[in-house]
Amino acid sequence: MTTPSRLLADVHLSEQHPARTALFLQVLGNQAAASTAVYLLGDIFDIWLGDDDTRPLAVSVATGLRALTTRGVPVYWLAGNRDFLLGPQFGAQTGVQLLPDPVCLDLHGTPTWLSHGDQFCVDDPAYQAFRHKVRNPAWQQEFLAKPLAERQKIAQGYRADSQYEQTLKPEAILDVNRTAIDALWTQSPARRLIHGHTHRPALHVTTLADASMATRYVLPAWEATQGYALAVDTQRVWLETYTA
Repeated sequence: MTTPSRLLADVHLSEQHPARTALFLQVLGNQAAASTAVYLLGDIFDIWLGDDDTRPLAVSVATGLRALTTRGVPVYWLAGNRDFLLGPQFGAQTGVQLLPDPVCLDLHGTPTWLSHGDQFCVDDPAYQAFRHKVRNPAWQQEFLAKPLAERQKIAQGYRADSQYEQTLKPEAILDVNRTAIDALWTQSPARRLIHGHTHRPALHVTTLADASMATRYVLPAWEATQGYALAVDTQRVWLETYTA
């Protein structure tokens, strides 16, 4: 058995959940340190206001990631819908390598798509319009030019609006769209996808039109005192659970 890689998503680190932050840092120093590589598939932070954020939470996580990469463990980050403003300054500070979303790579001998997952939720046009707006480089440049306190106030407003709107939306549109997923399989021979975002952990196996089997792993979101990672090696895939 080879040393596995570990994939995490939707940790949602915030000042309101110190036990979760402590558990994440513990995982970085233990299980993650015993990995071939670590892939962070977005929404590791509940809100990321920019690489100039020097709050204690940001500093402690950056320090933990720097310690991990200094030990020689590659760490890769795909932006989520909460931490899409994470940029090259953070990468230089921590040694974390930023990846596009989606990205197709060789994961222990198996071609694999990695994604945060929100781009596949196309049945929610209001969210997709918002996503398109905030991923625009001009919007991001204007937002990041604002003082940190103003950015925080704007982000909290967006968050409150989003939480309210989700109570009004049908559950079905908050999940990925099957057609959007199927379109991904046409872009490469890869037949494995790992993503987060939906908070609906599951293993989906689908037979495609060409009779090939496609496998989709949906990662769990972290809870207040419990975390998760998908471990992958050359022979198997399994879910690890960590408790504070």
